[in-house]
This record gives sequence, C-alpha cells and structure tokens, in this order.
Amino acid sequence: MAKRSPRALRQSGDDNYLALVRAFPLRPIRSEAELDRAIAVIDSLIAREDLDLEQEDYLDVLGDLVHKYEAEHNPLVAVSDSDMVRFLADSNEMTQTELAQRSGIAESTISAILAGKRKLSRRHIAALSRVFRVSPAVFFPEAEEMTHERVATVLSRRSGLDLSRDLLVSLASAFACDPDRACWRAFQELVAANRPGMPTDLMASRMNSCAQPHAGVSCWWPASLSLTAPDVQALADAFSVEPQCWKVFREMVEEAIPEMRAIQREIAEEN
Repeated sequence: MAKRSPRALRQSGDDNYLALVRAFPLRPIRSEAELDRAIAVIDSLIAREDLDLEQEDYLDVLGDLVHKYEAEHNPLVAVSDSDMVRFLADSNEMTQTELAQRSGIAESTISAILAGKRKLSRRHIAALSRVFRVSPAVFFPEAEEMTHERVATVLSRRSGLDLSRDLLVSLASAFACDPDRACWRAFQELVAANRPGMPTDLMASRMNSCAQPHAGVSCWWPASLSLTAPDVQALADAFSVEPQCWKVFREMVEEAIPEMRAIQREIAEEN
C-alpha cells in the first residue's frame, strides 16, 4: 500500500479541522442553546479515538469556550487536577496502570499528577476526557462553591429533567431509604457505564416507593417521586459527564444514610 506524504496528511488534517469549524464555528458562546450544541460536539469528539492533531486542537479551543461560558453563568466547584483524576479513576474502578495504558499517558506522569507534583496539559485533558467520556471543561477549576442548587441547574440542562434543590435532596434520601442499598449500588454502576445489577424500571419503582411523605420528620425525608426508567437513565448519563455534580450527590447520599436510619427507627418505635 502506498504511503501518504506528510503534505497529504497535513492537507487531510486541515480539511478535517475546517469541516469542524464549518459545522460549529469557534466563537464565543452566548446562550444556553449554543452551549448545548457545543457540549454535543465535544461529546461526539470525545467518543472518537482517531482524532488527528488538528481535531484535538479544535476540541481544546471549544473546551476553552465552554469553560469560559460556564465559568460566567454556571460556575462549578474548584477541584485540583489530582483530586479530579483520582475521583474519575476511582468511580470507574480503574487502576493507575490501566489509566496509563488507555490514555497513552506515561504511568510516571499520572503518578506525578495524582501526587500533585504536575499539572494536566491540554493533551492530557484531551486524552483523559476520551477515556472517562467527560467534557474537557470538568478539568478546569472554578472559583465558586458547587451548591445543591447549582448541581440541580447543571443536571437539569444535561438530563432534560426539571430538577430542583429539594428534588435532589429527595433523590438522595430515597437512595438512603432503600433497605439493602441495592438500588444505590446499581445506580453507581449505571453512572460508571457498567452493567447495573438491577433494571432501571425496578430502580425507578423502588425509589418511588421509598419516597413517601411522612409528617413530623426532618427535611431529609424524601418527598413524593414519580421517576420512570428513562428518568433514571437520563440522570445516570448526566452524572457520568458531570463528575463534580456526581461527587456532590454521592456526599449527599452518604450524609442522608445515617439521617434516614435514625428517622426510620423513630417511625418504627412510634408504630
């Protein structure tokens, strides 16, 4: 088979780059609709493993534009490179060696990043984004705290569901109410893109049954839920590409578990 010349390869790369620019020009993002389109382009590129240098450059710049818009309109929590990479690796049950093999980043470099001795470069971010299937924007630290309200806002945009801070608390509490935590384990597997140990329709049914209003108990008691299987899948998909939101929600569930145990004991004693 004849080899393509360097000039031909450069021409092909330029054509690929220009095709991306024509489809979605690199210019400041000014609306939520443009943000959604930009994120869709980023997600489609991250899912590919055959990007050339020009396409990676396009991905880097588009990631910067998304980051700038979200920093101004939906600022997220400040997370260090080491904490973010460690969280993503742990959530996906990926060892340091496996991460190095899948990302093409030297294991010594990953070790230095996890130790806080080295910062992520643009190339590292592009590679890790593809491995973890998240937007490059999650690796850029922000200045403001990630509140429950911000989590609800980001998830609403990502999932298409109408979420509020109170509904987020109800979701966390419903997972905490589940007696054997099987629903919570299955949902974590779903977020990590692993095959869950429970069908999504059963997960939705169990969460709905756990969310039964009860008078006189704390704010952690879940309000009524009417989740469907597609809702559960949409939430898992949203969490999978918003690691900062997932980190906050996991902490909410962990906080809710002892609260719900105490409430359930009180109810049992009353009966």
